[in-house]
Amino acid sequence: MYPLHMEVHMIKLILIRISNIVVFGNGKRMKIDGFQELSQVFLENRVSVLADCLSPTTGWRSKAVQMIYLLKFPEAAYGSYLNEIETRDAMKEQVIKKQLSIKEFLTKGFNGLAKKLTDMVRNLYTHMPTSFVSLKLARTMMTVISLVQSIRDSVIQPFSVSEQTEITFTEFMVIKDFLQTVKEVLGETVSFPKLSDDQETGNFCLRNACLVFCTATSSSRLHTLNQNNIELLVVDEAAQLRECESVIPLQLSRLRDVILVGDELQLPAMVKSEICKEKHFGRSLFERLVSLEHTRHLLNVQYRMHPDISLFPNEEIYGGKLLNGPNVEENSYKKQFLEGDMFGSYSFIHLAQGKVEFDGYSRKNMVEVAVVVELLAKLHKESVKNKQKISVGCIAPYKAQVTAIQKKLGDMYQTGEDFSVKVGTVDGFQGCEEDMIIISTVTGVRSDSIGFLDTLKSSSEIWERLVDNAKVRCCYHVGHEDKYLGRLITNTLEEHDDGYEYSIYYFLRDIKFWLIHLIHNNIEAKLRYTKVECVSVFFNFGRNFENGWLSNQIAAMSLTKGVGSSSSSSSLSSSRFSQNYRKW
Repeated sequence: MYPLHMEVHMIKLILIRISNIVVFGNGKRMKIDGFQELSQVFLENRVSVLADCLSPTTGWRSKAVQMIYLLKFPEAAYGSYLNEIETRDAMKEQVIKKQLSIKEFLTKGFNGLAKKLTDMVRNLYTHMPTSFVSLKLARTMMTVISLVQSIRDSVIQPFSVSEQTEITFTEFMVIKDFLQTVKEVLGETVSFPKLSDDQETGNFCLRNACLVFCTATSSSRLHTLNQNNIELLVVDEAAQLRECESVIPLQLSRLRDVILVGDELQLPAMVKSEICKEKHFGRSLFERLVSLEHTRHLLNVQYRMHPDISLFPNEEIYGGKLLNGPNVEENSYKKQFLEGDMFGSYSFIHLAQGKVEFDGYSRKNMVEVAVVVELLAKLHKESVKNKQKISVGCIAPYKAQVTAIQKKLGDMYQTGEDFSVKVGTVDGFQGCEEDMIIISTVTGVRSDSIGFLDTLKSSSEIWERLVDNAKVRCCYHVGHEDKYLGRLITNTLEEHDDGYEYSIYYFLRDIKFWLIHLIHNNIEAKLRYTKVECVSVFFNFGRNFENGWLSNQIAAMSLTKGVGSSSSSSSLSSSRFSQNYRKW
């Protein structure tokens, strides 16, 4: 017999956790197919399953009737099969290659019906609302499945017959029990609704659900239902939901209580229009209630970030009120996938050489793209070498940067089970969790923005404190100080015709100021420049020399560092000019 007591225990959980829960929305965007648990409660899947089970011609009731007929009148069923063969042969509609014996017919017919019947019965008690399938009825349905298995094992498989023997299955007690139980279930399910189409089936599921998960916009569908039993509304990420959007679910007619869960200190909803920003269009209901000093409860324990990562936001944004969960405090939680101080639990890698390029209204920095792709290649190599499972999230504030990274990666890491990479924008990634997060801020030389931090309140001050904090904690690293990254940066800049400017910057990276001696028409000039000014001077001179400007008039050019005692000599060259300099 089937272990019925275990099924009854499972039934209680299923009735509570599955049949009363509905998730609806854009399945492709939510990637429902990748999660088996979610697919069971996803509305479209449930509609498909119930439509199959409740079909008047091919649904579970028709399969149950066919099974009853097969077990009560096996010879009559076999006779119908033979008559069908004769009819097809006479009409030449279909040629039967081999006529089944009565044993083969009964075995094949029973097994085919048994699978369909048990699948449909299981789907019924799983997906039909508990208002239609009580716990008692669910137990009876499970008894049907158990009896079908018993009939297969004790009657159908050992079944044998001779030509003279009359076949009667109804003498078997297990079959008598099955026929009685199926008749009982058929009677109790006669009140199941007759649903004409998918829309009606979906509305039926929503009306009878106890828990409904959807977006604020999708909740508008609930207003169209004739009955709506929703009394409690829970809004997750409420600080990111615009106040005007929260009105949609708040208008549900029978709503009694509302719980807002969010963090007004995280990124707010994206608003591009400056006029709308001035009118606080992006403000959330959560933020408004906080500003009105409405009572709130702080969930002050975080279980995701390593303490090295949570230290800065905890001190600077949450005033030290956050506590680290015991799991993140354990030594095993600290992971370093790459060797070197630059790749610890928390690392700030400064890439000053890249340029911010505009792609329409969006931005990208190809040096940062190259470094991100290289870091991913190193991580993948370590994952394969150590047979270690690693998931990486790459975040950027601009769609153009996300697209550039995705284009560079192609389908490189899409098939690996042990190494996965997700690339997305800051807004789209909130709430996600990966082993490692790489943030490309899309900043660079002469950039007037610091990327996504521009959207935060007091962004410039936060950025400065973030950098200062990283330097104090020895988590601040300069990209070109790593030999491999330095070569990668140079090669990337050369690919985008920025190699000359970077070579000047790289040469001057440790210089506080220079004294530049110019001899022009036999007139000597000595000028003092800071490093930043000197980069600009070098760059302008280089471009002018390339174009032939003053190439015959300037006889010599030398540079002297303001403080120091060592000396060296080298040359700075381009395709059309060459000058000597000395560095002390």
